[in-house]
Amino acid sequence: MNKFNFDIVIVGGGISGSYLAHKFTLKGLKTIILEKSNKLGGRLSTKSVGSNLADYGCQYLNPYTKELKKLVKLLEQKSLLHAVEIEPGKYVYVSSYGMNKIPQYLALGVPVITNELVKQIILRENRSCKVITKSLSLNTKLVVLTMPIKQVSSLLENSNIMIDSLPKSRYKNFYTSTFISRISQYKNIVNLNQDMPWICNNTLKGLRNKEVVYTVNFSDKISEDLAPLSSIDRKIKIKEILHNHEFTDVNHISSHYWKYAYNREQKNRNYIFDKKRNIGICGDSFSVGRVDGAVKSSELIFRKIISSL
Repeated sequence: MNKFNFDIVIVGGGISGSYLAHKFTLKGLKTIILEKSNKLGGRLSTKSVGSNLADYGCQYLNPYTKELKKLVKLLEQKSLLHAVEIEPGKYVYVSSYGMNKIPQYLALGVPVITNELVKQIILRENRSCKVITKSLSLNTKLVVLTMPIKQVSSLLENSNIMIDSLPKSRYKNFYTSTFISRISQYKNIVNLNQDMPWICNNTLKGLRNKEVVYTVNFSDKISEDLAPLSSIDRKIKIKEILHNHEFTDVNHISSHYWKYAYNREQKNRNYIFDKKRNIGICGDSFSVGRVDGAVKSSELIFRKIISSL
């Protein structure tokens, strides 16, 4: 098992983890991100659909906290975001090359290890920590957990670490699908119906595609019907649903199940920082949730940690 030393280990490579890594690195702190999935980004996810792109998690930013507004301004200056009128009178910010470019930009210059599930955190008497994965043992001065709160709770339990007053956060879960369709009845950037409460035309939204690429989120009922199916049968069923909703000439269908898609309305504490044990917890389970809450939570815990060093 390989051993490394860091000032800060961030667990989770979504918007919270990448934002914190960006901020800590600017302060000269040796930082690393550990991400259990195979790519950086979390719910700011983009995939290839044929020779095109589709956002299949967060579709755009509509900032209302000052923390996210400041980040959006920076990203706009870097030409990573631009404003689009998603419906009459409503402007939001999108990325022409996919929303995953945001965490990728923020994590520039930061070591990121994917496919690395953190199994345990060991606290030491000198207030340092050891972070254990299947293949790594990382010694660090401080750990920040940025995952959904249920995953945080599970890791703390496996580590025999008790932290009081973890927030409660209710997440929507469902199947989403991306595909190309040359003909459909849906002419707006965002559409909806009972079976598909979110239908987004990625190309019309502003992704630089040559073909019309959609992302749809399925209803709770359809998601339940899709869950027990094999990947082949699920693809067949999705194609049937799309045909029934007047998508024609459909190809390059893929699907993804979001267990922690986005939070329902919440107003939680902004973060947790246990100075005695040098463990911080933040993310979209805190504050107002979603991307606004994730960035606000991360910014505030960053300030708290820096002031305590």
